[in-house]
This record gives sequence, structure tokens and C-alpha cells, in this order.
Amino acid sequence: MPENNVIPTAIPAPISPSSWAGTGLNELPQEIAEGERSSLSLVQECLQRIKDFDVSRRFNAIIDINKDALAQAGAIDERLAQGKQIGPLAGVPFIVKANIGTSELPNSSGNLSLAKMQPTYDSDAVRVLREAGAIVLATANTSEYAWHGTFTHSTVGGTTGNFFDSLLSASGSSGGSAVAVAAGYAPFALGTDTCGSITGPAAHASLVGFRPTHGSVSTDGVIPLSAAQDAVGVIASTAHDTCTVARLLNPALGNQDIKTTGLTGTFLTWPFETVGAPRTQHRQDKAEVRQLVERAATLLFENIQAGHQELPKLTRIDFAHHFSGSDFTDITHGIDGYLHNTSFRAPDQNTIPTCVQTLKKSTLSDETVANWRSHDAEYDASTIDANKRKTADNKHRFSEYLAENQVDFLVFATSAETASKNWAGTAAADISANTGSPSIQIPVGFTTAGLPVGITIVTRPEYDTLALWLGEMMERALI
Repeated sequence: MPENNVIPTAIPAPISPSSWAGTGLNELPQEIAEGERSSLSLVQECLQRIKDFDVSRRFNAIIDINKDALAQAGAIDERLAQGKQIGPLAGVPFIVKANIGTSELPNSSGNLSLAKMQPTYDSDAVRVLREAGAIVLATANTSEYAWHGTFTHSTVGGTTGNFFDSLLSASGSSGGSAVAVAAGYAPFALGTDTCGSITGPAAHASLVGFRPTHGSVSTDGVIPLSAAQDAVGVIASTAHDTCTVARLLNPALGNQDIKTTGLTGTFLTWPFETVGAPRTQHRQDKAEVRQLVERAATLLFENIQAGHQELPKLTRIDFAHHFSGSDFTDITHGIDGYLHNTSFRAPDQNTIPTCVQTLKKSTLSDETVANWRSHDAEYDASTIDANKRKTADNKHRFSEYLAENQVDFLVFATSAETASKNWAGTAAADISANTGSPSIQIPVGFTTAGLPVGITIVTRPEYDTLALWLGEMMERALI
């Protein structure tokens, strides 16, 4: 493992912190319940921050605001004053990525044709959090249909700017969710991840992002990109807060016994060679990124006393060959299935557009649209199921591969380089995307240019509790 070299790991925030910054998701509901602060004042502050910063700072993280949020917060305060029990997130607002359905706001996925398509019911993920007492504050911008993973741009929300420099990319496709949390619009946000769409935006906003094992959190009510790879996950300021929300979305995590001693991990170096931004946008800070990531990996291995195992056969080429993804062969049909199986408030069901019709008003390139449509002729009803079976097979084989090599977790740079104007990507997000494995992104510091760097930890499929624990250990090691 590399030397434990120390370089700067903190920069001042570009905007004033919220009044609740540093207050965890365990303490915040308790403060509300005990009357130290009110849900109403918390929601008011979040809405004011959106008003003050989102446009003026060119963040453009928010699409629609829940007009009932203040009334809902006031109602929660009244119920708490009466001594009623609500839930573990009572009165806490959160942000929802605009491809995740909520009964209070349009589920546009950033597409102009869907800008008023408001479902009559919540997606499963939103319902669970609402039952826990949380309040939907707003929807966050997404790259259209969650397609682009290196920037966040849509016909509805425009371009989301990076929190640390709004002229740079916020990554994608959950860029709006990440920037909203970084700007203090809410303590946490929901995002979706098909291939790096949570971990990337979280890394480039210096936040924690968690992608659960594929299928462990319901995607019902989410506009799909690839049902075989889509996952609903969490973006928050700390690993502990992320874990709090993750356990609500998947209560089974509380029943997972994990081994925390005698672990063995692999530090992957090939993600550092991943081709990123086009040459004209390339940033000359790859050496600093590598130094920060190697330092953080060293600290993690030392602090949990983990052994280190090389995996010489797990190269970029070998991985792509043995664990290929869904190839996105069912996008238009998956979106059509969602649109025509969802009940919306305003439009007549007979006037609901097809995916192809919505693409006529889209930021997606002609090349992308042609690629999506190129699979239409070969599509049949079994395509989506076949892709899901492929992911299930990858899950099994990847678990076997790690077990045979006695490896409990992988560690690697979330991105080999920091954000540039139109590019802020990920280095090896397909490891989780193609195998269904859980992954957690942890911020590890800043380059001298003031841009954040992150590290990703991946465990075997179904080992979400271990991934979350390792994320907390990584976070503690850096304090």
C-alpha cells in the first residue's frame, strides 16, 4: 500500500452553512420532537436557501417545490406537541430526484413533455420515507431520463452547476440531488444509479452516496433507464446519515450480521487510468487525486486491520469481458411501460405520450436517440427479463469470484480526475452496475484547486451492511 502522505483536505464552503449543518439524522428529528427546533422552521429555512442560492449561484439543482411542505411541517409540529409518535425522520425534509415518483410533484425525469405528469401515488421509496415522518420538499434536476453520467442537463431544469464551481459539471445523472444536499436545501436526497449516477455526483459534491444491492430497494414508481441495473439510493453529508436512510429503505439491513474482523480488501489501481474528460477539458490534478485516494485507502486498511489481496485478473478489460452490463437494450419500452402503467392526476390516460414522442422535445443528441431506437426492432416481451437474469447471473458469479479469492471488499478512486466544464464522471462504476453489488462513495479531501475527491468501496452483492460499515470506518479514519 502507498505511503500515508498528507495534503490539504478541507476548503471553506462557498455559501454560508445551514443552521442544522453538522446535526445528524438521528439528532435532528429528536430536536424537533423535543421542541428545540420546529419542523416548520426547518422547512422554511430550506425553502429560503433554495430561493437565495439556486438561481443566483447557478446551481439549478431544483425543478419543482412542494407547495404543501410548509403545511405538512406545521401539522407534524402540532402532532408532536400533542405527544403523538410519528416516525424516526419526523419533520425532516428531503429532496427527490425528478425520475422518482411522488404524489405531490410531477415525475418529469427532466423531460419537457412530462413536466406536468404528476402521479396519483408515491413511489415505494418515497412512501417508506413519508411513513417515517419525512417531508418531500422538492424534486431535483436530473440529466434527461437519467441518461448522462458526466453532467446533469435537462429540458425542464437546465444545467446543474457544480457546488464548488458552478461553471463546472455537477456530474450526473443525480447531479441535482447532490448539489441540493451540498447547498443545504435538505439534509438528504434520493437519487437513482444505473451506472455511477449516485456515486459520481456525490463525489464531485464532497458527499456520501450509497447505491444498494440491485433489487434490495424497490424501484416501483421510478421511471426506468435499465431495469436490470437501476437502483434507488441515498446522498447525504455523512456515512452515518446515509446508513440511517438506507436502513429505512431496506429494513432487512438490520438483520444482516457482518464480520468486521479479519477482513481482506483489494485496492484497485486501474481506475486511475480510466479515460475521462476530453483532452480540451482535462484538468492537471490526476496526481493529487491519486495521492488523496491512496492515502485514504491506506488509512482504511490500517484502521480496520484488514489484509490486502491483489486481484491481477480483475483488470478493466477482464471485468468488462466477464461481467458485461445490460447494454441498455430496453430503454424506450421500459419508459413506455412506466408511462402507461402509472396513474397521473392531470392528463387523460389516452393522451399520455410514448417515449419516442417525448424525445422530440429533449436535450438528448440525435445519436443517443438513434441508439435507443436501434433496439426497437429486436425487442420483445422477454428482453427486460433477459437483462434482469443477466444481472442476477453476474451477481452470483461475482460473489463466487470474490469468495474464491477471499476478498471482502474493493476500494478504488470514484473518479480519476476532478470536474471540468462538461465532464465529471466516474472511474469504475460499472463494477456495481453490472454485478448488482452495493457501493458507497466517501469524500476523502480536496485538491489544491479546491475540488473534491472521493473513494468508492464495493462489497459482494447482498453485503450492504458491510459496505455501509466500511463507509463509516473510512469516514472516521479521515477525521
